[in-house]
Amino acid sequence: MIISISGTPGSGKTTVAKMVAKKIGFNFYSLGELVGREALKLGLKTQEFYEKDKFKVEGKMISLDKYLDKLQEDLGGKKDNFVIDSRLGFHFIPNSIKIFIYVDILTGAKRIFNDKRKDEKKYKNIEEAKKEIRKRIKTEKARYKEKYGIEDFHDPKNYDIFLNSSKMDVHQMVDLTLKKLRDRKVFN
Repeated sequence: MIISISGTPGSGKTTVAKMVAKKIGFNFYSLGELVGREALKLGLKTQEFYEKDKFKVEGKMISLDKYLDKLQEDLGGKKDNFVIDSRLGFHFIPNSIKIFIYVDILTGAKRIFNDKRKDEKKYKNIEEAKKEIRKRIKTEKARYKEKYGIEDFHDPKNYDIFLNSSKMDVHQMVDLTLKKLRDRKVFN
């Protein structure tokens, strides 16, 4: 079984995915963490990295999207029993149980503003974080529509389970996610 978890910035999707994987004894993969590591290697912040269409890896120019797409397809085709944190996991691993975690912009901005991730830009205030989240969502939506024909990756019809983390802490979200998976008889 494969579980793909997508979500809006600041929704807690990465933390929830890690904790769910640990609780059910699955491996965990994160496209965001991979991008963050690659961005840091190049001296960029994550958003700056996403804005580049191509970058140099081992002396070759490569498309970020093609690299990440293939990585996800390979994982979905070759491995089992894992949880993946990926915006487009639902698309590239169609045989997965697809979960989306939504958070309102203000709550997401507060979480990101207070987070200590090295790969994320540090914001002056919550308003700046909100502005960047809106920009990121708009950029991603346009890119996914152009490259993959996906109208809106936030659309609940793309997912088996759609959750709202705006009024929950991470432990409540993990418990709810596990309950929804049990309700679907994914595991006992």
